[in-house]
Amino acid sequence: MNLAAVALPLLLAAAPATLYERHWHGDGVCSGQDQVPLFNQNWERAPLSIVRAEIVFQPDGTVGANSYVYAGDSTPGSDIMAYGLAEHGTGFIAASPMPPGTAMPLGVANHVDLHVGCYPAGVHYQVLEIVWYLKGRPEWNSPGSLSESYSGLPSASP
Repeated sequence: MNLAAVALPLLLAAAPATLYERHWHGDGVCSGQDQVPLFNQNWERAPLSIVRAEIVFQPDGTVGANSYVYAGDSTPGSDIMAYGLAEHGTGFIAASPMPPGTAMPLGVANHVDLHVGCYPAGVHYQVLEIVWYLKGRPEWNSPGSLSESYSGLPSASP
């Protein structure tokens, strides 16, 4: 038996998966109602595992303190990836890293959307959504292995 033929699959299994990053940008005008300025369906043709999501909300003027932005998807069993409130009436950055060694799964018919609910009516805003993800369903051997492998993820400090 060739030793390399046995060792190579073990080495490949131990190697960290490739981390991918995707950005979406949009804009709109506050109406006091829930809006969906970003909706992207089937942006990857494979099951995904979201490891971090980040949203940026930048209004051109002051918005109400209960104005919100959240990134999510409609895959069964999934939920909101990141959520933020304009507590001070200004723009903000909100990030939601998944707990170490975990990820939010998305199916083959994956999609991401960004909801914005802001007031007063008429204030223009811009939004940015960023997700970091792995293709497929990773099999982690120990808690913390994802954060150890991807310790270079950006922080969400405003």
